[in-house]
Amino acid sequence: MENKIHFENNQGKVTMFLGGNGPVRVTALSGLGSPEKKYETVTFAGKSGQKTLSSVAQARTVIISGDIFGGREVTENLIRILDEPGTLEIEFGDKRRKIFCSQVNFSEGVRHGGYTSFVLSLTADGAYFTDVNPTEISIFQRRKMLDGDIVFPCVLTEKTTQADADNFGEVNVEPIISICNYHDQGSPVEGSIVIENLTTNQKITLETGMEENETITVDIENRTVSSSVRGTVTHLISDDTFLNRFWLAPGRNNLRASHGNEGEEISVALTYYSNYREGVF
Repeated sequence: MENKIHFENNQGKVTMFLGGNGPVRVTALSGLGSPEKKYETVTFAGKSGQKTLSSVAQARTVIISGDIFGGREVTENLIRILDEPGTLEIEFGDKRRKIFCSQVNFSEGVRHGGYTSFVLSLTADGAYFTDVNPTEISIFQRRKMLDGDIVFPCVLTEKTTQADADNFGEVNVEPIISICNYHDQGSPVEGSIVIENLTTNQKITLETGMEENETITVDIENRTVSSSVRGTVTHLISDDTFLNRFWLAPGRNNLRASHGNEGEEISVALTYYSNYREGVF
């Protein structure tokens, strides 16, 4: 299995090979390990040393050196793609992780016979690599049990109110919560919707029911609550709800959702990417 590094944006995609015989071959690589940290400290008059108050992972810089084979056409394609921000994806054995790079600097070196050397410097505003694809789980839903002929008495529907969300990384994850009202039955817009992380003892309460065919999106990372019908509805969260205090801890998280209006059939789903300190181990 070949190890590869991909960089992609709206201009196209470049694949760089760590070994092998590809047209773009990596000879040196740095910046895939744990990100640097910035510490906030304070000193006190008359007291030796200092007190560390907090630490924050810093922006990440990845530097790739390599050789380009295949003539000027291959080099010109790289220059065109590596002139804009894009997503860096690491494919290393069975691991695939990505990070968005907002700053891209490509430097073409000297040509040596059949190849040209290059240096690529990429800066990511975020400190962590993530999964290539998001994880999606359903916390709350009502599933129809009818299959074939009906024989009464029978169970017509099955309600799910809890689910486990696995954070495979080493860092807390701030998910996106999607709440959909797919069958209203003419019920009034009342009641409340509660989403809890029983593992971390955190919860989010929306003090509202839902309009027909409405979707409410709780974006934890960006601290917003928006409705497909009513626009911004951040004001509808309860006084004891703080979006910056809800996350998925590393490992397994047991989640539960409840709805105070039985007349509404809603679904609650979670979307997230696990965060990793390193691109590869």
